[in-house]
Amino acid sequence: GTNDAAALIAIFNSLSSEDKEKIAQNKIREMVFEITDGGSSDPNAARSAVDRLDQTKVIARAFQIGNVSESEKDTFNSVWNNGRAEKYGEIVGENIANLLPALVATLKKYLGDVRL
Repeated sequence: GTNDAAALIAIFNSLSSEDKEKIAQNKIREMVFEITDGGSSDPNAARSAVDRLDQTKVIARAFQIGNVSESEKDTFNSVWNNGRAEKYGEIVGENIANLLPALVATLKKYLGDVRL
């Protein structure tokens, strides 16, 4: 199975209080991208981990790739999209060439206003 919850929780736990403060002040942006078939060994824990990252203003987004079943689509949507004001997950599909434009569009959305 896909134990994405453990990875997402590890990312959350790796953030120091200083990191969280800088994120809250918009001094830094923390981004997490998950590329997945959409399955999850514990969708509730994964959803909770995404919510924790979101509450800390970490930008967590997911891209579902491959020839997936309706069950995997449902699981993916329950973790990343259902009940959210904005979708955090995008279904890319079987054509892996569509992944790069999806990633670039997401990066542009969240980094387009960054000035160095």
